[in-house]
Amino acid sequence: MRKELVFIVALALMASAFLVQRHTEPEVIISDEKIEVFFAKGMSQSELKTIQNQMREVGITLTYTDLKFRNDRLTSMKFDIKDSNGQSGGAYYTFPFFLKRRFGFFISRKADAPVSLMVGNF
Repeated sequence: MRKELVFIVALALMASAFLVQRHTEPEVIISDEKIEVFFAKGMSQSELKTIQNQMREVGITLTYTDLKFRNDRLTSMKFDIKDSNGQSGGAYYTFPFFLKRRFGFFISRKADAPVSLMVGNF
């Protein structure tokens, strides 16, 4: 009986770990006031290229300097950005197995913004 209980608990923990590690969706917001880009674990190269092209259209140079994939799905990345005003930044992130964090960048297009560029974890 005890072995069966331990087995069931272990099986439940493994199943929950599998469900928690599913990837979140990438997010891209482009407006007159801001640009927000959040990458997600499990993205494909084509999704990354699409975001890169969207940024190019609004005057942002987005360069991926290091991408790591497992089974064609993103597991870690390093990128640099530069906008048309000369602001630049970069960040590196390894997507954790369990946690879902937002990782990417934010650019304010407001002239009076206290912070006009943020890069990294959010």
